[in-house]
Amino acid sequence: MAAGQTGLSDFTRPRATITIADQPFEHLVYQFRLAYSHWRNVHVIQGGESYSALADGLQNALHKLGGVPVEHRTDSLSAAYIHTTQKRELTQAYEALCQHYGVRPTVNNRGISHENGAIENAHGSLKHRIEQAIKVRGSADFPNLEAYRHFLEQIVDKLNKRCQGRLAEEQLHLKPLPPCRFMDFSELTVKVTNST
Repeated sequence: MAAGQTGLSDFTRPRATITIADQPFEHLVYQFRLAYSHWRNVHVIQGGESYSALADGLQNALHKLGGVPVEHRTDSLSAAYIHTTQKRELTQAYEALCQHYGVRPTVNNRGISHENGAIENAHGSLKHRIEQAIKVRGSADFPNLEAYRHFLEQIVDKLNKRCQGRLAEEQLHLKPLPPCRFMDFSELTVKVTNST
């Protein structure tokens, strides 16, 4: 894979049972990873895989990275694709997000899971690191969401230290960021009535 070519996104669920203030914390972790340098960024998602979760996680990653790869690859996320019996089409919001950043959306072929291997392998290593860090910490309970986010950031920062040389090379090939973020929310159409 060429430097600056591909960034990948996916959602995963940690193997460890996380609690916040002794209450179970149901969540996903969105992960973005560059295929060439293996630099990554994670984002805690409360709720399911949605356009909002994808857009927020992707934009956070790109802005932390400071640039944009040529293509953004996902599996068949419903947050990005409408699935019909004949084909997959981009959702309007995801297509507009990709246009805003000048990134070409690509998707894995159905049934060929190794095509997303760069992100699936990253999920495995992240989950392992979370489990190890919890053992060292002695608890999977966090006082608040911010403390848990900080815990994950520390893990990812350690993983990213391993790829600093390749990241510096890759950053030379990234496209510049647009001047502002794109919408990271879903628009809903609601019917308003005049009833009292």
